[in-house]
Amino acid sequence: FFILFFCGRMGDPFAEFAQVEEKKLEGEAPKVVSSYLEEERKKLEKAASFSELKDCFPKEFQARAEEQFYKRQNQYARIRAKEDEIEAITERLYTVRFDTSSPADQILMSTKNLLAELNRLNEELAQIREKSLQQFVESLELDDIGISKRMNSNSFRKPSKVTLGDGPSTFNLSEVSSTGAYGFMKTSSTKAFEKQPPAEKWQSLYKMFKEWRFQKELAEAQKLASKGEGGPPASEAAVVLLNEEKTKLRQAIYSLNQRKQLSNADAKLLEVLQQKLK
Repeated sequence: FFILFFCGRMGDPFAEFAQVEEKKLEGEAPKVVSSYLEEERKKLEKAASFSELKDCFPKEFQARAEEQFYKRQNQYARIRAKEDEIEAITERLYTVRFDTSSPADQILMSTKNLLAELNRLNEELAQIREKSLQQFVESLELDDIGISKRMNSNSFRKPSKVTLGDGPSTFNLSEVSSTGAYGFMKTSSTKAFEKQPPAEKWQSLYKMFKEWRFQKELAEAQKLASKGEGGPPASEAAVVLLNEEKTKLRQAIYSLNQRKQLSNADAKLLEVLQQKLK
C-alpha cells in the first residue's frame, strides 16, 4: 500500500528529461512530443489501409466498417508494443540468468526481479487482449443474428507455465512475487525493506526505482543492439527514429558506466553498445 500510494500521489519523481530534437510544437509538451514521434514512426511503416477493402462491404455499411477497422489497428499496435517490451525483458532475463561472473545471490535476486517484471508485462498483455476481444465482439452485433455476445475470455488469463526437468512438473510464473509495484526492483541493500524506518524506506525506494530503470534501459538497449545494420536514413522520419534509438543507447551506456562493477556479460554489452553508436 505504501508503494502504491507513493506512486499514485508522487508520480515518477525520479524521471529524467528525455533528449528530443528541437521542433516547434503546440500543446502539452510530453503529450505533443510523444504524438509527434508516433506520427513519424507510422510514416516508416506500411500503414494498413481500408481503401482496398471497402468494396467488400455494402455501401451503407462502409463508413462503420472503416471506423471499426482503424480501431482494431490501434489495438494491434498496442499489443505489438507490449510484446516488444516482453521480448526485451525476456532476452535480458536470459542474459542475467546465465551470467556466471556474477555472485550467486545477485543472479538469484536479478532473476526474481526480471521474472516479476515479465509476469507484470504478460498480465498487462492479457488485459489488453481481453479488452480488445470484448470490443471486437461488441462490434459484431451478434444479438442481431441470434448469438449471445457473452463470452469466456479466460484463455487469455491463464498463468504462463514452464516445464521443468526436475522437481515440480510445472513452474507457475504467477507465483513469482511482485517487487512491490510498477517501477521498483529489489537490490541487495533493500531486502529488509519492510523492517526499515520511514526515512530509510525513501532511500530504498529510490534505489529500487534506479534498479528497475537500469534493467529496463539495458533490456531495451540489448534488443536494439541485436538488430542488424540498416542503410542510411532516407527520410526525416527515419532520422528522428534513428536519433531516438541513439539516445536510448547513450543512456544505457551512461548507466553501465555509472556502475561500480560490471559482470562479464554487462561489460561485453557495454562494448557492443559503444560499437553500435560508431
